[in-house]
Amino acid sequence: AFSLLDESEVEQLLELLNKIKC
Repeated sequence: AFSLLDESEVEQLLELLNKIKC
């Protein structure tokens, strides 16, 4: 993960990416 982003933010970004892929 990126050090600039918090784990919670990274998880949200991953969820958004998954939604876009679908």
